[in-house]
Amino acid sequence: MLFHTVVWMEIATLVGLALSSPSVEPSESYHQHGLLAKREPGTESNIRCGMGYSIYQDVSKAFCEDNNHKKFTCYQDKCHIGQAHNTPKNFPYSGLKFKKCKRLHPPGPEKTVHPWGYTINQEGELIAYVQDAGTRPQDPLTDYKCEPQEQRAYCNECLAQ
Repeated sequence: MLFHTVVWMEIATLVGLALSSPSVEPSESYHQHGLLAKREPGTESNIRCGMGYSIYQDVSKAFCEDNNHKKFTCYQDKCHIGQAHNTPKNFPYSGLKFKKCKRLHPPGPEKTVHPWGYTINQEGELIAYVQDAGTRPQDPLTDYKCEPQEQRAYCNECLAQ
């Protein structure tokens, strides 16, 4: 009986220590090996730009609107495709493709496009903005209406607007 009491006291002490201990920042080796992404203070990460994404005039930054219509400013090099846990290095935004898209004005044939940006309009349609003429920020954008699809950008280290 005394043995059981001592064992339970030991367990209670260990649990109490664990609960009262301050939280610990993961070691630097987690950050170095990419197991845990470092981020700037005050930023939010793993944001799915479900309602919209577009590159600003300053091409280093992008606009991201999540599924709850919360708006963010993000660094473009922190944005990627795939899933929330993927990285820009392995899944760059340049790989984003929308299939079954048709140019709106003038109407054109269905094709696959890489959007400069996209939005979900008030009718719930996926509208992609595509640089048909080139890839410079000043090149004109053409609007394409795309069939519904799940592929979206994810961004890290974003500031809420």
